[in-house]
Amino acid sequence: MTKTLIMDGNWLVRMNYHAMPKLTRSTGEQVGAVNGYVSSLIRMLRDYKPDFCMIAFDRGEKLKRAELYPEYKSDHKPMDDELYQQWPSVFEATAAFGIERYELPSYEADDLIGTLSKMAEEKNHEVTIYSYDSDMYQLVTDNVTVLTPKSIVSSSVVHARFGVEPNQVPDYKALTGDSSDNIPRFLGEATSAKLLNAYKTLGGIYEHINEVADMKTKQKLIDNEEAIRLNLLLTTIERSLPVLFPTKRHTINEDEVIRFLKQMEFRNLLGRFEHWRLKQI
Repeated sequence: MTKTLIMDGNWLVRMNYHAMPKLTRSTGEQVGAVNGYVSSLIRMLRDYKPDFCMIAFDRGEKLKRAELYPEYKSDHKPMDDELYQQWPSVFEATAAFGIERYELPSYEADDLIGTLSKMAEEKNHEVTIYSYDSDMYQLVTDNVTVLTPKSIVSSSVVHARFGVEPNQVPDYKALTGDSSDNIPRFLGEATSAKLLNAYKTLGGIYEHINEVADMKTKQKLIDNEEAIRLNLLLTTIERSLPVLFPTKRHTINEDEVIRFLKQMEFRNLLGRFEHWRLKQI
């Protein structure tokens, strides 16, 4: 089966920025995040061997979700200057490794990943999403898995964690909230899972609101219906954005990668890359 790899760019860069020790080139430029990012790319491309490879980034502009709910992600700190200055090199590395880069104003990387994974699945590809964001769990199907640094997330893993199916994750988070995105909480995890197992969707819960036995839960749902339905708009990943799936299979421009690694003075990564590519011959 054709394999498609879709990576969460913002998470991957930030994760490496915070995980890697500070590193500078001879010019004095900070390059630790770029070094970690490139190391991750080499590992993923070597181990997964995708036929199609994409990476999605946020644009850093006002989001559609923030227009709906101004408090959305309002507690997120601005990007450190030290990381911001490394962003052009991140994009240069992405191009050298032949990875299709996606960004779209007003939308998040999540929405691009959701759209691209749907396109790939419609082409009967086996899809792997590399991300640590549990919002991605709603995209999991028989042919779509989420890979994190610690686990492979399948439908059974989603159900074990949340007590619901992947396609119910947006409804579940609309009820339980998501502190990482500043989305308010209305019900507990167990209660939300129980309601969704019984009525399948948030809409189904409200259609059967008079059947909810616990009066406290029922009243919370009634009193907060508008806010909960707004939450659902925030927690649901868009899957029909106006982007094009790559027309060409993934290839690496080895000369460009070697030039980039030498330019950045990444000697260890250069050795890793050359050893890996020599084994392909």
